[in-house]
Amino acid sequence: MELFFQVMEYKEVVINGFIDPGDRVNLTQNQREELIKNRKKDNRALMYIYGAIVSDVYEKITNASTAKEAWDCLINCYMGQDNVKKMKANGEAIADL
Repeated sequence: MELFFQVMEYKEVVINGFIDPGDRVNLTQNQREELIKNRKKDNRALMYIYGAIVSDVYEKITNASTAKEAWDCLINCYMGQDNVKKMKANGEAIADL
């Protein structure tokens, strides 16, 4: 699935998320366009995640509001939080799996 996100250019949003400034009043036009682009990518990636899982797994990520939250939940559920913490402490990327 990670390869799919990379090909579709959603990997950055899924793995790292994006910063939502909340108040858009003070954003420049370029910042607004970037925010809209990132939200679209995030929503599409979340839709693909939902479409790729079975209903039993859906219950685990139903409260996720972003693709990153859903992805992190799936990684923690299937790899275990201890393994993820060890990999991050050793400087390993989850993508290396």
